[in-house]
Amino acid sequence: MKNLTHSYARNMAFDVTILHGATIEVTEILDWYNEQNDFSAGEFHNDYLSSIEKLKANPQFYSYIHKQFRRLLMEKFPYKIIYEITGNKVIIYRVSHTSRDDRNWFKQA
Repeated sequence: MKNLTHSYARNMAFDVTILHGATIEVTEILDWYNEQNDFSAGEFHNDYLSSIEKLKANPQFYSYIHKQFRRLLMEKFPYKIIYEITGNKVIIYRVSHTSRDDRNWFKQA
């Protein structure tokens, strides 16, 4: 019975909500890569969209990093997506460089 439940959850599509702060962070990242070259900006955008699709398909796969918050590391770029799962929804709170220390953000969350 566990396998059936796990299999069902893995195939269930989750709704993804990207909060305004995370949208601003992604816009700033894209602007920076655009200044470097258009190709990098496009590649970052594709990696970000691929990460969103992974969260839609299987957000439970990624580890907890603080209380209810989880982290997905983007595949090609050094960025992390911080999110939580609430029911069948994934809420993205931030997208930040992997070198950033998020402890202060967690204190405010």
